[in-house]
Amino acid sequence: LDSDRNKGGALNILAPSSVIFSNVTFQDNSAEEGGAIYIRKDSAPSTTVSMEDMIFDSNLGDLGGGIYLHTVADFTAVNTSFLMTGGIGGVENGNSIYALNSVLDVSESYFNNTPSANHGGAFYLDGSTLEVYNSVFDRNFAARGGAFYLVNSSVLESYNNFFNQNQGDSGGGVIYSHQTEGGLQNEINFYHNTALNSFDGAFGGGIFLNCIDNGVDCFGAEFGVQSYIFENNIFDTQGCDGNITDAIFTNNLGGSAGLSCGTNDDVTNTETSLEDNGGQYQSFAVLSGSNAIDTAVPGTFGCPDTDGRGVSRPYNSVCDIGAYEYTLPLATADEIQPAFSIYPNPFASTITIDVPVDQYKDVSVRISTVSGAV
Repeated sequence: LDSDRNKGGALNILAPSSVIFSNVTFQDNSAEEGGAIYIRKDSAPSTTVSMEDMIFDSNLGDLGGGIYLHTVADFTAVNTSFLMTGGIGGVENGNSIYALNSVLDVSESYFNNTPSANHGGAFYLDGSTLEVYNSVFDRNFAARGGAFYLVNSSVLESYNNFFNQNQGDSGGGVIYSHQTEGGLQNEINFYHNTALNSFDGAFGGGIFLNCIDNGVDCFGAEFGVQSYIFENNIFDTQGCDGNITDAIFTNNLGGSAGLSCGTNDDVTNTETSLEDNGGQYQSFAVLSGSNAIDTAVPGTFGCPDTDGRGVSRPYNSVCDIGAYEYTLPLATADEIQPAFSIYPNPFASTITIDVPVDQYKDVSVRISTVSGAV
């Protein structure tokens, strides 16, 4: 621990080998770097940080409203919520997490950061790698990158996530990727996500990929080959903009608003607001008859083992497009057929009961004597 209050409003941890957090709430803390927590490790051995069942509520920091990470080789967060985190001095990069030269794995988490950041309404990645999945990004705001801002060879892998009303005022309602000509290139693998109602005030409502050389936009072959792959997503956004010539868009749905994101067609029969559909957080359900059902392609990344709620996928032989896997509703008691077979009859020490059902469903069996006793 360290006493520098400009770094880590609650905790300033320097040169740790391992840090474990579980079931802790950080609330109403502030610092210039890491509103709640600042963690830095400059030399070997590498640092491991683990978080589970955490809440960051109303913490403020210009670089990382919730957490600032510097050279953390293994950061893991599960079931962690970032609520109303933001900046205090006008810089405001990464309302939830600012990561410099770090590697992050984040799952089953919730991001709701109303205060607007300058870059990265949830994450600011500088030379860092983030794998994020089975999470919800709800109403995160920034000038650039409502959810993510990438710079300096950062890598983003996002799948099975739900994005709702994320905003980038100057570009990238969900993602803003910034690179310099001939410089360090970012990598984005974005697949089986559902991004609805995201917007901006300029361009790239969903995704904005840009290249700046001495303050001037740069496009074309001189920029170099990008590594941007968008596959099996649902985009209901203002589209993708910037240097997207080399980006690969495969089998995305979203309609006219998302044509620049390589969408094939309008998505049909999906919820347009987050609802309780099972799972830890709310989600956008795919409804019966949707063209997202059973239409994903194997592509580069294949079908994840679960959807964003943790439901096993594929339900049928082919995965659904987006972060939600459609399953048939469970049967009600009235749907259970009363006729069933028991054998051998008369009973032996081991018996088999066959209940005919036309789909997977929970079945309750009550066994009683002829007199009615259970």
